[in-house]
Amino acid sequence: MPQTQSPSASVPVIDISAFYGDDAAARAALAAAVDRACTEIGFLVITGHRVGAALRGDWFATLKRFFALSEAEKARYAPQGMVRQGYHRVGSSGLALGEDKETPPDLREYYMLGRLDIDGAYFADPVVADNFHPNVWPDAPEGFRALGEAYYAAVEALARDMMAIFALGLDLPETYFDDKIDRHFSILSNLYYPPQKVAPLPGQLRAGAHTDFGSLTLLLPEPGTGGLQVFTKAGEWEDVPVVPDSFVINIGDMMARWTNDRWVSTLHRVVNEAGATISDKSRQSIAYFLHPNPDAVIACLDTCRDADGGAKYAPVEVGPYIAAKEAKVRKPGAAA
Repeated sequence: MPQTQSPSASVPVIDISAFYGDDAAARAALAAAVDRACTEIGFLVITGHRVGAALRGDWFATLKRFFALSEAEKARYAPQGMVRQGYHRVGSSGLALGEDKETPPDLREYYMLGRLDIDGAYFADPVVADNFHPNVWPDAPEGFRALGEAYYAAVEALARDMMAIFALGLDLPETYFDDKIDRHFSILSNLYYPPQKVAPLPGQLRAGAHTDFGSLTLLLPEPGTGGLQVFTKAGEWEDVPVVPDSFVINIGDMMARWTNDRWVSTLHRVVNEAGATISDKSRQSIAYFLHPNPDAVIACLDTCRDADGGAKYAPVEVGPYIAAKEAKVRKPGAAA
């Protein structure tokens, strides 16, 4: 049986190690626990994964050294237009804008990395090529590229595992999603929330209330730091538990569409700990956003149709759907 705990009222902690074993009953229990979490809150905290502690710690430390560089040095790696890869300064985006809420920009900076392997005819096809760009690697700190590539590959593999668990939880074959994510254009967003020495503007947060766009998010919080909150069905903001050696998983709008709203894409935000408006603490987190193949079509899963066989949403193509969502939260050229 998967270990499930609830240090918070809503977000469960689930040990996924059974997925890597051959105990059919334990794997089925894990799938059921994940299905329940995604149905009830759309968030879960996972342990028992295979992303090593040394890699996690080394990547956090390297990122901290990068964000400590001068603004002028970091700006050398800012992308142009709506390209994702590269450095995005504080105030370059506002996640709540994606919910059609006019709020000040978020108090965070971040460095985005994209898919590592983009060689081949598919990735150069004009129909999908706008979703794939080469990564930008800074000159400093030393080891940034090697660690960045290693970490991306590790969470890419974990995301594939989670999609297999999702398939089992949705009464689908374990490999159901494989051919829908084999040419994904997922993004690794390496986030830094600097200390806040002055009070924010009205409505301004480290990350405004939003739902994610894609199929799932793998979030690695900096050890010992809080601030991530989810909006519960009771209409209250609740802290996501901070658990050592864990990842926070949440589903995005695309997975909610895929499941005909059987699974929920939940509002979440990042605030200062204990609700403070001024903080001398910085915060880091690393988010991997799994976006399926850009030409994949998201249509209601057969196991998630209404009682009459209907679907709430028309099919959508992944690439244009994600592009429209991103355009709301980030304006062309805003990263510089």
